[in-house]
Formats: sequence, C-alpha cells, structure tokens
Amino acid sequence: MARQAQIFDVRDGEILLADVLDAAGNVLLRQGTVLSARQAQQLARRGVETVEVGSPEEAEADPGAPGPEEVAAVIERLEAAFEKLHGDALMDAIYRATRARVEAGKLSPR
Repeated sequence: MARQAQIFDVRDGEILLADVLDAAGNVLLRQGTVLSARQAQQLARRGVETVEVGSPEEAEADPGAPGPEEVAAVIERLEAAFEKLHGDALMDAIYRATRARVEAGKLSPR
C-alpha cells in the first residue's frame, strides 16, 4: 500500500511513487527508483524527511491516467468536434484513432 514514510523508516526495495526534491526544487531521485538504505541515508543528509513509497504494482499504476468520467467527457467533446465531419474518410480515421487512444487512457483529456 502506498504510504508517506519517514526517511529512516524506508525499507530496502520500496519504490518511490513521486520524485524526491531538495529545498531548491532539484530532483534528487526520480519516481520509480527502487530505494536502498544507503539512498535513504543520502536523502536524509540532503534534508529530506519523508518520501512517498509503495509496491511495484503501485509504481506501475499511472496516476495521471484519466478516470472513466473524464474519458466519457472527452469522448463526448470528440464526438461533437467531429459531428459535421463524418463521411470524410480521413476525418473518420482520425476520429477512430483518437477515440481508441482516449478509451485506452493514452490521451490526456486536459
């Protein structure tokens, strides 16, 4: 389960679920890094007190992926945008490809 961990409570093998930044905003370790005790000690020396860690499954989840409501809203906007263009082979192909990406969560609705 994802958790906010005190840097000295981090266990070997836990995975960062968010980038770790120093006080100036510089990235010290990237999201997805498998942590070691040595890295935790180095982060502590750099002033890091807590990190967000979790399991490999949680690390693979895409927190930025759109939810079902967002996907439905994007598809609705997509249909409205292409409504007058149906029948044009190229526009139909673009519509189908875009809709497939949206449904797969690969296209941000923003």
